[in-house]
Amino acid sequence: MRKLLLSIVVLAMLSLLVIPVMATPTRDRVPRLDEMYFVVKYPEAQAITAALAGEIDSVVDMIDPENVITLQDNGWSISANPGFHMCYLGINCRDYAPDTAGYFTGAPYGERAPGFPLYPLNLSEFRLALHYLIGDKKDAWIAELYQFINVRLDTCIPPASIFWYNPEIPPVPYDPVAAYDLLTSLGFSNDTGIWIMPNGEELRKIYVMSPQEAPPSVTLTGYCVDAWNDFFGVGSDDQPYFIHVPVSFYDEVDWVFGNRDFDIYFLCWGLSRDPDYLYNFFHPDMDYFGGDNSPGLNVPELNDLLYAIKYWRWPDGTYITTMEEMKEIVYEAQWYIYYLTPYIPLYSRRYHNAWAPGLQCWVESLGYGSDNGYTYYWINWRGAAAGEPDPTKPSMKYHVAGPIQVLSPGYSGSAYEYQILSRLYDGLMDVNPFTHEDIMWAAKSYSFEPWSDPDQGVEYGMKITFTLRSGITWHDGEPVTSDDCIFGYEFMKSVKPPEYSDIWATYISSNKINDYTFEVYVNATGIWYVYAYAGLALVYPPQIWGPYGPADANADGVVTPEEAELFDPAGTPHPSVEGLTCLIGTGPWIFDYYDDVSATAHVIANENYWAKNFLREDFNFDGKCDMKDIINTIAAFGTVPGDPRWYYGQADVNCDYKVDMKDIIMVIGKFGSITLPG
Repeated sequence: MRKLLLSIVVLAMLSLLVIPVMATPTRDRVPRLDEMYFVVKYPEAQAITAALAGEIDSVVDMIDPENVITLQDNGWSISANPGFHMCYLGINCRDYAPDTAGYFTGAPYGERAPGFPLYPLNLSEFRLALHYLIGDKKDAWIAELYQFINVRLDTCIPPASIFWYNPEIPPVPYDPVAAYDLLTSLGFSNDTGIWIMPNGEELRKIYVMSPQEAPPSVTLTGYCVDAWNDFFGVGSDDQPYFIHVPVSFYDEVDWVFGNRDFDIYFLCWGLSRDPDYLYNFFHPDMDYFGGDNSPGLNVPELNDLLYAIKYWRWPDGTYITTMEEMKEIVYEAQWYIYYLTPYIPLYSRRYHNAWAPGLQCWVESLGYGSDNGYTYYWINWRGAAAGEPDPTKPSMKYHVAGPIQVLSPGYSGSAYEYQILSRLYDGLMDVNPFTHEDIMWAAKSYSFEPWSDPDQGVEYGMKITFTLRSGITWHDGEPVTSDDCIFGYEFMKSVKPPEYSDIWATYISSNKINDYTFEVYVNATGIWYVYAYAGLALVYPPQIWGPYGPADANADGVVTPEEAELFDPAGTPHPSVEGLTCLIGTGPWIFDYYDDVSATAHVIANENYWAKNFLREDFNFDGKCDMKDIINTIAAFGTVPGDPRWYYGQADVNCDYKVDMKDIIMVIGKFGSITLPG
């Protein structure tokens, strides 16, 4: 293998002597396009009509398979990636209904008082038996109801989370024999045809709720209930033991997260790359009125693991210091959850996006789908050759699948608004879309270490140190320094934007080392908080949000929480730069306007973007094209989509869906290039 790779390198090097390197694309910078229109079209049927009429050039987040097929039949390219998504059956694991039982009335399972015995759902073996009675049956059900949109799921961390997902955990089989053995080992019996529980009583009625607003979810839940009733049969009253009750989604949520006296329910979560949501779902500290631990799970051994995942330290205060140690903890927690079965995972969505004929170079990414930040860097219209942009088509109309109401950082309440806002901002760190590894972005380095200060009430805190890259400017040309990041944290602490509570609830203070290095002192621990501070460091430019700036409505030198919430940066002209609004960041796109009538936002390329030389040829996203990139591209040589070495197209730098000599030549042609400033 080594000889083969060496031969390819030699051939590639020699080819430079006899074959012209592929012409430099007209737009060999990011963003590739000059402008972009964000066009709001929803529901999905309206978006499909608009796409076929040429009113939009992409359709994102499709869930109707017929719409996917329609666009594909009309020459559109379809991107499908497993997502950070989980639909599941949640099971009440508590021994008894809690004190909040019956708070919201009208539950289909009756008015349960605090102390109502939830037995036998509190037995983990009984819950696992229920999963065995579904098992492989999920495959056919999902294919029938969702076709290719959704895929089977058996764990609470989906496989799309490639860094944290434990691949050793097997799919749960359909195994009624194993289910029967589990039940009888507990003391269940049905010698007379009636199921008797270990306490000597007949198996009680168990109510299973599904959201009636989503008919396929109702049908899928019904299939699960039928499978259980096929096994358990009917009780002494000739009625099934499991009762399926479709209810309003909103009422269901109240009964699940408010009353917490339910039996079983169907719901879905949108997850993230970071596995700390396991703490939210299953740690007893999150078992409160409205808390996310709806099953009420409380298992001491698992609790310690979940605590460590959330806070990067064990309950005794011992810190976790490496990603490798954390990965082992997350893997072990997944085994516990698998056998304890507080959730029965059913399926995960595949994110389906469509791209108009002629578009190229969107980025496929597990978990994130192709509607991700890197796509906004590199997408363009195909020119004379694959990978070469068409200079006559400098813009595109990008689909937004929901309403736009407020374009203001920290106050925009939906993912649709952040589809626009996120294009304007940079984080200090970013995520490799192919491997999910951390990469440095607007900062060139960071570190974090334990810190405490009893005088400030901090027992377990941390000091984060960031060093910024030089030469970064805001959209108005003002240079970015440590002072700007520190101002942002202080501002969030002062006005408390509702969406940025990770910052203002944990921030203590900052210390400027020099213009490009600063320290942040935080009353929290762990990499998840480092990500939060890195992600939000550059969203509040002081020249806009600071004292006597446009956000200071009464110009008294203080921006109050009320002023911050009422301030409309998207609709307020910049105080000193004509043609610019107050909605500015440091990112690759500059906000121009939002038109309410046409429901369209317009952004233009940031010609002075600090990372404009960020190249696809930088295979490993480390800021330079070097021998590592050449070797990695060669390692994928000869692959096409579906090949195990395809790596979601990471080495397909010219966007032609194959890794061949052209890609290797392009990477070699950029050898020695610096793609990110130091």
